[in-house]
Amino acid sequence: MKKSISLYSGLYLMHVQRAMSSLLLSLIRKAGQLRFLYDVLSYLLALMAAPYLMCKAIISDRSYLNFLGLYRSGTRDSSGIRSIWIHASSVGEVKAALLLLEKIRENDATSRLVLTLFTPRGMKVAREEAAPDIELYYLPFDAPAIVPRAYRKFNPGLLILTETELWPNLIGNSFSRGIPVMVVNGRLSDSGFSKYFSLKPLFAPLLNQIEYIHTQSTDDAERYLKLGARREAVKSGDNIKIAGMFSSIQRFDREAVIGEYRFSGSDRIIVCGSTRPGEEEIILEAFKTIKSTRSDAKLILAPRHLDRAGEIAELVKRNGLIPMMRTAMKMSEHTEFDVLILDTLGELWKLYGIGVCAFVGGSLVPLGGHNPLEPIALGVPTCFGPYMDNCRSLADKCLTENLAAQVGNEREFVDFADRCLKGEFTMPETARLEKMFSSDIDIVVGEILKRWRVTNA
Repeated sequence: MKKSISLYSGLYLMHVQRAMSSLLLSLIRKAGQLRFLYDVLSYLLALMAAPYLMCKAIISDRSYLNFLGLYRSGTRDSSGIRSIWIHASSVGEVKAALLLLEKIRENDATSRLVLTLFTPRGMKVAREEAAPDIELYYLPFDAPAIVPRAYRKFNPGLLILTETELWPNLIGNSFSRGIPVMVVNGRLSDSGFSKYFSLKPLFAPLLNQIEYIHTQSTDDAERYLKLGARREAVKSGDNIKIAGMFSSIQRFDREAVIGEYRFSGSDRIIVCGSTRPGEEEIILEAFKTIKSTRSDAKLILAPRHLDRAGEIAELVKRNGLIPMMRTAMKMSEHTEFDVLILDTLGELWKLYGIGVCAFVGGSLVPLGGHNPLEPIALGVPTCFGPYMDNCRSLADKCLTENLAAQVGNEREFVDFADRCLKGEFTMPETARLEKMFSSDIDIVVGEILKRWRVTNA
């Protein structure tokens, strides 16, 4: 039971969050007092999630109480030392934040560093990869009586938010305390911009006071400006996640990964990551075609949401293929399978590295796509579908530089995989890739340190 709870940790919370977020958006668009209604619904969300969080804290991980602004006593905040507080959500954001913290530490050996996360997946990655002196917590719910508890705990002198983590009470508390706020790697997709723009009266006053907004592209910069950010505060640049992804290559051991996942050196592996409903059917049909001429072909399916692993296994069986769950592999001597289903957290990046080619999901169906740079940084030929609105400028650059291909259906997927299996799709050396995606991380770190030295003087 404990293992099952651990495997699906956070799913209940995320489902409640999604439902409440949809309700929040539909209600506050019609309301005159946006901030008041936002605060009321934030309290409701916290109240609804509290029983689950308390049970989770008792059964497995006390850190879940952080969502309610509850922390263990006796930690470093008692000394009154100010901190640099960075918040990140997705795994990619966490990796970028950890690299930022590493760069900050290189220039400042003594400052207190705090990283908050919003998902169990992000927390798992942070616990595995963060330096021992970085304090890790979950971000509290964005409710007026809960957020100040985090400020008392962390005593920040600088708040740094990543991508689209724009929380009104979190930002507002910084302003009221005279704490500078920065946004790094800022991103607003077309759909995300539409949602924020419909709530512009809520977000414009907050964005107008943010000192520095570093965006991933000029398109993202323009969207932030339209939402109310000050022109002098917005700087367009590159995606700093890239630097974090290239740093992961140094830890990658291909032969060790092949052995760990019970592949043979002769297997030709196709890796499909962050897949969504409607994509697995297309991928499996394509894989059957490939398998009919390549008996050495193997497939890895890594669904974006782990609770879908069971239904995907059934889908694999209906297609006449043999599935193997990653969790079952750890406990079984059985080694025969056609399709490995990744039902664990934090392992996808390693599996991308053993692929002859990769597919990045959420893109064959209209869900905006996901960042394709993880397999590309590992030198793996990569494809994605036509729906890449969440990272359109990056996707376009990958296509222009012949680092990736766009596929729209089963036939195009087969054609791409066939080219890769024949060695006809070649990737540049890592050094050239890294140069091609030069990162703004040193510029961003400089801006962070400049503000930190002023506030911490």
